[in-house]
Amino acid sequence: MAAAGGPSHHFTWSPDSKWLLFDYSIPGIAPGEGGLVRADGTLSTTGKYLENSQTEPDIKVMNEYPVVITGKDQQLEAAVAELMKLIK
Repeated sequence: MAAAGGPSHHFTWSPDSKWLLFDYSIPGIAPGEGGLVRADGTLSTTGKYLENSQTEPDIKVMNEYPVVITGKDQQLEAAVAELMKLIK
């Protein structure tokens, strides 16, 4: 646990020890987030474990710091532009 007013988190195993249950909160920012993580990994529909298998993007766009600090997200803008091509 964190100091008063700081982030707090809690982790516990499910009764059957197959799931890690967690909750995390930051007062005033994230009042309570939680979830489950399988202890034995997650399989895709093809039977391959999803852990440690990175998905490469179709379009690679590097967010440039001088642009990011102005509030723009170059990756999001590129994704929206690509989607707009599909719906026109």
